[in-house]
Amino acid sequence: MSCCQRTFNTIIMETNTKRLTLLLRGIDLTLLLIIASIIITFFYMNMYSRKFSDFANQLPGSDSFDNLKLNFKWITFKALLPKIVSRLLYGAVLFYLRKIVKSILNGGVFQSNQAIMIRKIAYYFLIFACLLLFFNLMLMTVAIVKGNMRYFTSSLLGFIGIFEQYVLPGLIGLGIAEVFISGMKIKEEQDLTI
Repeated sequence: MSCCQRTFNTIIMETNTKRLTLLLRGIDLTLLLIIASIIITFFYMNMYSRKFSDFANQLPGSDSFDNLKLNFKWITFKALLPKIVSRLLYGAVLFYLRKIVKSILNGGVFQSNQAIMIRKIAYYFLIFACLLLFFNLMLMTVAIVKGNMRYFTSSLLGFIGIFEQYVLPGLIGLGIAEVFISGMKIKEEQDLTI
């Protein structure tokens, strides 16, 4: 290898290290923002929960209003719980991505633990998608049984959104994990030939 090529490779590695360090700082900042958004959401949820609960307590005390009262008491939790869970999912994904970037910065490229972490990220997405798809399918079934086509259409659009937001990233993650596994095998073969 010539001196110029060695210098060029050193410059590329330094640039890559700078980019990876910057990525690591971005991930740290994003994780802090996710934690802050979850805490803020709990504060807002508590405040609005009290308002809806006070309103529910003002409703008449008859059997016909009991279901409505219950819905008003739990409406903020029903509305914000999916957001909190998805933020936790993305926080876990970023946590594993941070571990992968740190291992690459420490000199390990195409290691088995990186492939395992990428696979975990993909499985988190797919498991969360399966749960959401199951509940959405239940809502679609209820809408069909009750003949509510507007709610069925809304649930169908939600079904498509879940597929785009969670199933596709999960499948892409599994593909990237397989690329890492292939890279590990090529690296092992290369190490054996040297």
